[in-house]
Amino acid sequence: MKRKTDSLNFKLLIVFLLITVIAVCTSGYITYRQEYSRYLKNCQDQIQAVSGFLCMLVEDDSDEFPFFKDYLIAHRDELYLPIDFGTDCSDAEYYFHTLMDKKFPDQEFGKDYSYEDFDKETSEACAIYNYLYWTDIFWKAEKTLNVPYTMLLIPKGDGSDEVYYIIDSDRRPYADDPSRMRICDLIDMPREGHKKFWKTWETGEQQSGFDESDNYYGRTYAFYTPFYMNGELVGIVGAETFTETINKELLKNALVEMAMIAVIVFIAMDILLIFINEICLKKLSQLQADVQKYTDNKDPAVADIIIDNAKGRNEVTSLAMQIASMMKSIHEYTTTLNLTIQELKTAQAKNAELSIQADRDTLTGIRNRNAYEKEVQLIELHMEDDDGGKFGIAMIDLNYLKKINDTYGHEKGNIAIKKLCRLVCVTFAHSPVFRIGGDEFVVILENSDYDEAEALIEKFRNTISELSSDETLEPWERVSAAVGWTLFDPYNDSTVENVFKRADSLMYENKKSMKAERN
Repeated sequence: MKRKTDSLNFKLLIVFLLITVIAVCTSGYITYRQEYSRYLKNCQDQIQAVSGFLCMLVEDDSDEFPFFKDYLIAHRDELYLPIDFGTDCSDAEYYFHTLMDKKFPDQEFGKDYSYEDFDKETSEACAIYNYLYWTDIFWKAEKTLNVPYTMLLIPKGDGSDEVYYIIDSDRRPYADDPSRMRICDLIDMPREGHKKFWKTWETGEQQSGFDESDNYYGRTYAFYTPFYMNGELVGIVGAETFTETINKELLKNALVEMAMIAVIVFIAMDILLIFINEICLKKLSQLQADVQKYTDNKDPAVADIIIDNAKGRNEVTSLAMQIASMMKSIHEYTTTLNLTIQELKTAQAKNAELSIQADRDTLTGIRNRNAYEKEVQLIELHMEDDDGGKFGIAMIDLNYLKKINDTYGHEKGNIAIKKLCRLVCVTFAHSPVFRIGGDEFVVILENSDYDEAEALIEKFRNTISELSSDETLEPWERVSAAVGWTLFDPYNDSTVENVFKRADSLMYENKKSMKAERN
């Protein structure tokens, strides 16, 4: 019984579904990659803008910033802020300027005093004020230009991969006091994972592209811009973006687009499948049913039905006409072939009968010399096989046939020949026996007769001896025969004829010895 899953209609549906899935997935993937690349390009533009802007601001503060930077690094273990500090620096600014007025009343900065004249309290107030000021600047830049994270970095400069985070909008608490935040962190930035950063620092030039890494924010892309003061490379302004959130949004958009494309492609495929079914598959199904009917009944009239049903000018109609024509040709050919086969069988039967008659001895019914020659050819084809050399030949010659024919007539001579033939066939029951002359028989020793050849020859001679001396039998029944036998020797015999001649020679020696005994 044919299953629905075997139908062409079902298989076309599966193919169309696969095409739909491939088309939808490919389209979704391409859309996602294009949107993702566009997003990264926008991120890079935004990050470049932020980095450039912050660099410009920092570079404009060439008087106070170097002191702030150096003091922050030198006293990083002494400075801290509450973990929840606000970025409004007005209080810190007021406190710093109050100290300045108190410490240096009616004095001008750069003329009457400098940063080197600050005491610990004033230096610390200056550092805290600057830190809050620049943190607020960086934080506002992030919000304004929609950049998740910015920082000001200065490599330690001792050949290590450690970097000072001078300005950092990420708040990292002390391990032993979560309420306090370290102002200036020293963090390891391995060169293997931050190639763009170190290339920017080593060359002093802005690099294209990002440093990519994975952290607790997700996939992170960092861009770096060198900043200079008075022509000297001081540090690097970095900005980062995290793609986890945008990835979800891009993936959502890609899935929506994939769903829309899937609906459109599925509708198109469904329409195409209906069209194919109406134009081709129904006609093919009818043609299949008609061909099955012809196969079951071999009725040539089915060809005419197919021709009547073939309508339109398309490949299916052309196929139907060809099949109908083929059915008629097959019917004609089969009819002719059946007649030819019948005639051939009759001829083969006659040939087989003639072949059997040609290979049979008419008197004894055993095989004749012609059959013996054929058997010799077969043996020589397989003489070099493993078992091809296991054969022997026994030559048996009826004694006194001429005397029996002359004395008692040829009919009695035929009785003697047939009696000897039966004796030979019974004794050598597992080997082929041939009558190759009027009174000569050949046995090709095979199978168990080959293995027991000597015992069988002895048994045959004893039987002959008993028959020839049995006075109760008629003279033509007291058969006497000479026998000579030998086995194939692969070292000395190249043909069956060599074995035959040796057996024939031994048979004649036996005949002479029997004659000598009678005399």
